Amino acid sequence: MKETFVLLVNGKPATGKTTIAKKIAGKLSVPCLCRDELKELLFDDLGTGDREWFRKLGKASFDLMYFIVESLLRGKQSFVVETAFSVKLANEKWRFLLAKYPFNLLQVFCETREDIRQKRFISRNKSGERHLGHVDHLNYKISFSDVSPIDCSDKLIRVNTDDFDKVKINKIIDNLFA
Repeated sequence: MKETFVLLVNGKPATGKTTIAKKIAGKLSVPCLCRDELKELLFDDLGTGDREWFRKLGKASFDLMYFIVESLLRGKQSFVVETAFSVKLANEKWRFLLAKYPFNLLQVFCETREDIRQKRFISRNKSGERHLGHVDHLNYKISFSDVSPIDCSDKLIRVNTDDFDKVKINKIIDNLFA
Protein backbone atom coordinates (compact mmCIF):
# COMPACT_ATOMS: atom_id res chain seq x y z
CA MET A 1 0.00 0.00 0.00
CA LYS A 2 1.22 3.51 -0.81
CA GLU A 3 1.88 5.83 2.10
CA THR A 4 -0.82 8.38 1.15
CA PHE A 5 -4.47 7.41 1.01
CA VAL A 6 -7.71 9.12 0.12
CA LEU A 7 -10.87 7.68 1.57
CA LEU A 8 -14.04 8.53 -0.32
CA VAL A 9 -17.23 8.28 1.71
CA ASN A 10 -19.87 8.04 -0.97
CA GLY A 11 -23.60 7.35 -1.13
CA LYS A 12 -26.97 8.90 -1.78
CA PRO A 13 -28.14 11.84 0.35
CA ALA A 14 -29.28 10.96 3.89
CA THR A 15 -27.39 7.65 4.10
CA GLY A 16 -25.08 8.86 6.89
CA LYS A 17 -22.02 9.79 4.83
CA THR A 18 -21.05 12.86 6.85
CA THR A 19 -21.46 11.12 10.20
CA ILE A 20 -19.35 8.15 9.10
CA ALA A 21 -16.72 10.29 7.33
CA LYS A 22 -16.15 12.48 10.39
CA LYS A 23 -15.93 9.49 12.73
CA ILE A 24 -13.40 7.73 10.50
CA ALA A 25 -11.33 10.90 10.00
CA GLY A 26 -11.29 11.45 13.76
CA LYS A 27 -10.12 7.90 14.46
CA LEU A 28 -7.41 8.19 11.78
CA SER A 29 -6.43 11.77 12.75
CA VAL A 30 -6.70 13.02 9.15
CA PRO A 31 -8.59 15.96 7.64
CA CYS A 32 -12.19 15.44 6.55
CA LEU A 33 -13.46 17.37 3.55
CA CYS A 34 -17.28 17.46 3.38
CA ARG A 35 -18.69 18.98 0.21
CA ASP A 36 -21.90 20.19 1.85
CA GLU A 37 -19.83 22.32 4.21
CA LEU A 38 -18.17 23.96 1.19
CA LYS A 39 -21.60 24.57 -0.35
CA GLU A 40 -22.82 26.15 2.86
CA LEU A 41 -19.87 28.57 2.88
CA LEU A 42 -20.80 29.53 -0.68
CA PHE A 43 -24.47 29.96 0.29
CA ASP A 44 -23.46 32.21 3.19
CA ASP A 45 -21.20 34.37 1.02
CA LEU A 46 -23.14 34.39 -2.26
CA GLY A 47 -26.71 33.79 -1.14
CA THR A 48 -29.33 31.15 -1.73
CA GLY A 49 -31.89 30.83 -4.48
CA ASP A 50 -33.88 28.44 -6.58
CA ARG A 51 -32.99 24.97 -7.89
CA GLU A 52 -30.93 26.48 -10.73
CA TRP A 53 -28.87 28.57 -8.29
CA PHE A 54 -28.38 25.46 -6.16
CA ARG A 55 -27.01 23.59 -9.20
CA LYS A 56 -24.67 26.47 -10.03
CA LEU A 57 -23.26 26.55 -6.49
CA GLY A 58 -23.17 22.74 -6.49
CA LYS A 59 -20.85 22.77 -9.50
CA ALA A 60 -18.70 25.46 -7.88
CA SER A 61 -18.48 23.37 -4.69
CA PHE A 62 -17.27 20.35 -6.69
CA ASP A 63 -14.63 22.52 -8.38
CA LEU A 64 -13.55 23.85 -4.99
CA MET A 65 -13.55 20.36 -3.46
CA TYR A 66 -11.32 18.94 -6.23
CA PHE A 67 -9.01 21.97 -5.95
CA ILE A 68 -8.56 21.20 -2.23
CA VAL A 69 -8.20 17.47 -2.95
CA GLU A 70 -5.40 18.12 -5.43
CA SER A 71 -3.69 20.54 -3.03
CA LEU A 72 -3.72 17.88 -0.31
CA LEU A 73 -2.42 15.24 -2.73
CA ARG A 74 0.44 17.52 -3.80
CA GLY A 75 1.38 17.72 -0.11
CA LYS A 76 1.16 13.90 0.21
CA GLN A 77 -1.55 14.33 2.85
CA SER A 78 -3.96 11.48 3.56
CA PHE A 79 -7.56 12.55 4.11
CA VAL A 80 -11.25 11.67 3.95
CA VAL A 81 -13.56 13.29 1.40
CA GLU A 82 -17.33 12.95 1.58
CA THR A 83 -20.07 13.64 -0.94
CA ALA A 84 -22.60 11.93 -3.17
CA PHE A 85 -20.37 11.23 -6.17
CA SER A 86 -22.00 11.13 -9.59
CA VAL A 87 -20.21 8.05 -10.86
CA LYS A 88 -19.62 9.18 -14.47
CA LEU A 89 -17.93 12.44 -13.52
CA ALA A 90 -16.16 11.06 -10.45
CA ASN A 91 -14.56 8.11 -12.26
CA GLU A 92 -12.99 10.43 -14.80
CA LYS A 93 -11.69 12.87 -12.19
CA TRP A 94 -10.32 10.23 -9.81
CA ARG A 95 -8.61 8.35 -12.67
CA PHE A 96 -6.89 11.61 -13.63
CA LEU A 97 -5.73 12.15 -10.02
CA LEU A 98 -4.56 8.53 -9.66
CA ALA A 99 -2.43 8.92 -12.79
CA LYS A 100 -0.91 12.15 -11.48
CA TYR A 101 -0.27 11.36 -7.78
CA PRO A 102 0.86 8.28 -5.84
CA PHE A 103 -1.96 7.37 -3.43
CA ASN A 104 -4.35 4.57 -2.57
CA LEU A 105 -7.99 5.32 -3.26
CA LEU A 106 -10.27 3.69 -0.72
CA GLN A 107 -14.04 3.92 -0.69
CA VAL A 108 -16.86 3.48 1.78
CA PHE A 109 -20.25 3.37 0.10
CA CYS A 110 -23.13 4.09 2.47
CA GLU A 111 -26.47 2.57 1.60
CA THR A 112 -29.82 2.16 3.27
CA ARG A 113 -33.30 1.06 2.34
CA GLU A 114 -34.96 3.70 0.18
CA ASP A 115 -37.88 4.22 2.59
CA ILE A 116 -35.45 4.91 5.46
CA ARG A 117 -33.32 7.21 3.30
CA GLN A 118 -36.35 9.16 2.13
CA LYS A 119 -37.65 9.54 5.71
CA ARG A 120 -34.23 10.80 6.90
CA PHE A 121 -33.97 13.16 3.95
CA ILE A 122 -37.34 14.78 4.68
CA SER A 123 -36.81 14.76 8.45
CA ARG A 124 -33.44 16.54 8.32
CA ASN A 125 -34.91 19.20 6.04
CA LYS A 126 -37.88 19.79 8.33
CA SER A 127 -35.66 19.83 11.46
CA GLY A 128 -34.41 23.33 10.67
CA GLU A 129 -30.81 22.22 11.22
CA ARG A 130 -30.03 21.86 7.51
CA HIS A 131 -28.89 24.99 5.66
CA LEU A 132 -31.79 26.41 3.64
CA GLY A 133 -29.53 26.82 0.62
CA HIS A 134 -29.73 23.08 -0.05
CA VAL A 135 -33.38 23.47 -1.17
CA ASP A 136 -33.97 19.87 -0.07
CA HIS A 137 -37.73 20.39 -0.18
CA LEU A 138 -37.39 20.57 -3.98
CA ASN A 139 -35.50 17.25 -4.08
CA TYR A 140 -37.90 14.89 -2.30
CA LYS A 141 -38.83 13.08 -5.52
CA ILE A 142 -35.31 12.76 -6.95
CA SER A 143 -33.95 9.19 -6.94
CA PHE A 144 -30.23 10.09 -7.15
CA SER A 145 -29.77 7.04 -9.40
CA ASP A 146 -26.43 8.38 -10.72
CA VAL A 147 -24.87 7.98 -7.25
CA SER A 148 -23.09 4.65 -6.97
CA PRO A 149 -19.61 3.40 -6.05
CA ILE A 150 -16.89 4.70 -8.33
CA ASP A 151 -15.08 1.92 -10.14
CA CYS A 152 -11.45 2.98 -9.80
CA SER A 153 -10.95 2.65 -6.05
CA ASP A 154 -8.38 0.18 -4.71
CA LYS A 155 -10.81 -1.04 -2.07
CA LEU A 156 -14.57 -0.73 -1.61
CA ILE A 157 -16.46 -1.35 1.62
CA ARG A 158 -20.27 -1.20 1.48
CA VAL A 159 -21.87 -0.11 4.73
CA ASN A 160 -25.54 -0.61 5.49
CA THR A 161 -26.76 2.37 7.52
CA ASP A 162 -30.34 1.26 8.19
CA ASP A 163 -29.43 1.24 11.90
CA PHE A 164 -26.52 3.50 12.92
CA ASP A 165 -26.13 1.59 16.18
CA LYS A 166 -24.98 -1.41 14.13
CA VAL A 167 -22.33 0.54 12.17
CA LYS A 168 -18.92 -0.32 13.63
CA ILE A 169 -16.40 2.34 12.66
CA ASN A 170 -13.36 0.41 13.92
CA LYS A 171 -14.41 -2.63 11.87
CA ILE A 172 -14.77 -0.45 8.75
CA ILE A 173 -11.28 0.96 9.31
CA ASP A 174 -9.82 -2.50 9.90
CA ASN A 175 -11.38 -3.77 6.65
CA LEU A 176 -10.15 -0.76 4.68
CA PHE A 177 -6.55 -1.24 5.74
CA ALA A 178 -6.44 -5.06 5.85
